[in-house]
Amino acid sequence: MRTKYENLIKPYGNFSDGLPKEYLFINLNKSLSDDERGIITNGVRAFFKDDLTVLFDQKEISASLQSSLSLLQIFVTIIGVICLTLSFFLLLISTTANIKENLWEFGVLRAVGLSQD
Repeated sequence: MRTKYENLIKPYGNFSDGLPKEYLFINLNKSLSDDERGIITNGVRAFFKDDLTVLFDQKEISASLQSSLSLLQIFVTIIGVICLTLSFFLLLISTTANIKENLWEFGVLRAVGLSQD
């Protein structure tokens, strides 16, 4: 039975303790420096030696996500400022056109004989 199992898993590469694993969680001490984290993650990558293994470092992912969110926030702020500026000029042009139109109407009414009172 064991040889049958070993023959079955042999094409899939190196398994620790002879058992296939889907996930492996390694909890590193928070006091480790970035260089020490890099040494450990590279050692884990070298141990598995295949292209199917993907290693995620939570600290790296968190830093990458934080920088992406910062860029997104800057982008949204810039778009908001542009929208507010355009809406201000739209309201300014609309109000100016409305005032000019009303002045023209009052001028025509006064020319016809309407008094100011």
